[in-house]
Amino acid sequence: MKKALLAIILLFTIGKVFSQESTSPKDIDSLRVINDVKEVPFSVIEDVPIYSGCGSFLSSEEKKQYMSSKINEFIAKNFDISITQKLGLPDGPTKITCAFTIDKTGKAINIRARASHPLLEKEAIRVLKLIPEFEKPGYFKGKPVEVPYGLPIKFVIKNETNTENSPLIYPTHKRCTKITNNKLLEECTIKKVSNFIQLSVDLELADRLFPQDKTTQFRVLFTIDKKGNIKDITAKAHKKEMAKEVIRVLRRLPKFKKPAMKNGEPVDFDFSYLMTIYF
Repeated sequence: MKKALLAIILLFTIGKVFSQESTSPKDIDSLRVINDVKEVPFSVIEDVPIYSGCGSFLSSEEKKQYMSSKINEFIAKNFDISITQKLGLPDGPTKITCAFTIDKTGKAINIRARASHPLLEKEAIRVLKLIPEFEKPGYFKGKPVEVPYGLPIKFVIKNETNTENSPLIYPTHKRCTKITNNKLLEECTIKKVSNFIQLSVDLELADRLFPQDKTTQFRVLFTIDKKGNIKDITAKAHKKEMAKEVIRVLRRLPKFKKPAMKNGEPVDFDFSYLMTIYF
């Protein structure tokens, strides 16, 4: 049984992703204006948005630090890290890049997130929508302004695996590398192999061999070795000529981006698939 141990590291330093820019005085004079509404970077705002509980006696820099730490605490408390156990995430760092805007009334708006899996983005957005309204918005030159704010949420994933029951990680086609869920990876890889065969096989030959039909089936069999190379190619079809054509096509199949993995080690994988082509 696979148990995921997840350590969440919240490294939300002020504007680390979006809003910490090197800002000179001339940058302040050229702040972006949309429909006469100024949007002022967090790094140059004169009066920062006031998060609930922030003392008025604090300096501007201290208020920034207070706001950052409180948002960190809020996300750490409300983010449901258990969802990561359903995603098949690999060991190592995973980051969700988040951003939102504090509007002129102190509300968090325009919330967005970018991550390697849509469920991570969805959870980050859910949590950010729960951030309480700020006691005061940001002010610049005595007027309330919109303030963009960005932060990364960083995870470190470490999976403990029972080696006897460890699942086999499916070989990865070069166009399936962004998929982390093993079932979806299997579906993607099979689809890419099928598409390659359908586009590469001699359909005129198939039409001559099966003049009364518009489809034919055959089984492809080969081994993907520990380096992702394809070997021991065979095919079973209704006609010997069709089997030879399929083998010819499979010999041109590109090397796999990643081999199958078991207990963290590459292993040989025997690929077998019953395929239908249309002609």
